[in-house]
Amino acid sequence: MTARVYCLLIASFCLFGYLSITDAGRTTAKPGKCPPRSSGNGSCTSSCKNDSNCPNNEKCCSNGCGLYCTAPYTVKPGQCPNPKNIPLSAESCSHDGQCPATKKCCPTTSSRACSEPRGQGSGQGSGQRSG
Repeated sequence: MTARVYCLLIASFCLFGYLSITDAGRTTAKPGKCPPRSSGNGSCTSSCKNDSNCPNNEKCCSNGCGLYCTAPYTVKPGQCPNPKNIPLSAESCSHDGQCPATKKCCPTTSSRACSEPRGQGSGQGSGQRSG
């Protein structure tokens, strides 16, 4: 009878340990979508396994080869200014979700950078006038 009690206790501990491990492994996906994959191959290293490995609102996304943390993909309202009007010092980006506040990720003469949409921010009043 004592052997049965020990076996039952051991089985209970094993079941409890298994349930604790499987429950801890559950992750919740953060809201938003991953940005579309850019053309070409990305780095094949992975800095995350799922969204819970990423800080703040960032998501764990595939670049076609590895996984990396990035801001969720969003398309902000407004139109990008002429690429020639975006300063060279502007923060580089690949999609709107990486740009602060109302800034959009716009094409420049050489890549993409965060910029205020036409008619907003410091560029206000530089748009077309009715008249």
